[in-house]
Amino acid sequence: MSHVNVITRSVRIDGNEREESTQTAVGTLDMQGKLTRLVYKDDECTTTLTAMPGCIVISRMGTAKSTMSFREGLRTFCQYDTGFGVLDMEILTTASHVSFDGCNGKISLEYQLSVGGGEPSAHNVEITIEE
Repeated sequence: MSHVNVITRSVRIDGNEREESTQTAVGTLDMQGKLTRLVYKDDECTTTLTAMPGCIVISRMGTAKSTMSFREGLRTFCQYDTGFGVLDMEILTTASHVSFDGCNGKISLEYQLSVGGGEPSAHNVEITIEE
């Protein structure tokens, strides 16, 4: 297990609106064979990202809770628990990529997200991991 810096850059496009954000955190990286697990905390929650061949799972636990599964070319379904109620979410992953050189790497996701049956928004996420 290694201590790493985690930089998350995300872009959300919802109709004509574009929202960009960057977050940094310190976390731990554990790589065992084809399984990669990254755990980090921000002000609101603990995020666990698990990457394995063909699938990336992101679990967030804190004031809000969700477990999102990303499988390229497939639709997945999950729930987002806000603490005040639960929203159904549908994810269509259009691209995913995981690459590491030792404990330094990148994880990227492109997906469409629909919350509560609403219109989907486009999301691009790039997570950079540095030892």
